Amino acid sequence: MIYNNLLNVYPRYMHLSVLVDRDKPELYNRYYEAIHNRNAKMDNYVQHIDAGFDLFVPNDQQMMTGVSKINFGIRCSAKIIERNCHEYNTGYYLHPRSSIINTPLRLANSTGIIDSGYRGNIIGAFDNFQNLHVVNQFDRIVQICAPGLIPIFVELVEREEDLGRETARGGGGFGSTGV
Repeated sequence: MIYNNLLNVYPRYMHLSVLVDRDKPELYNRYYEAIHNRNAKMDNYVQHIDAGFDLFVPNDQQMMTGVSKINFGIRCSAKIIERNCHEYNTGYYLHPRSSIINTPLRLANSTGIIDSGYRGNIIGAFDNFQNLHVVNQFDRIVQICAPGLIPIFVELVEREEDLGRETARGGGGFGSTGV
């Protein structure tokens, strides 16, 4: 089992629960396949695990000059699992993929920091340095990374309750807690 293999090699890993908007079956299927392939690869190549989990753009996006946001149509929660069976909720990071260099886009806040209690949709804000840039459905321009770039096991969950209990942080983002 992947959990045991990870803890045999690493002292800890991040368990990322992903809830995909069920109103978007193509997006759900894309994540289902990506998560299945990632976890199967981890089971066979536990020594060389990708640092990030790629997110898919849910539909074509026209990005105008300046700052534009992409709602990735997923919500997540994460916890750290340690070898000693200790586990705790954790925040995580939204980083640009290296391939973003081939676009006029840059993540507007450099790195997105997602608090452990955030349960809203994952949204990226991007600076566009062209008049118009189109991002295609299912392009992968950002990735979720764990603190310390520890391995990530990804689970596709079916219900909001599977993300954990309601938190005080909830779904507010992008400065909702003040400046």
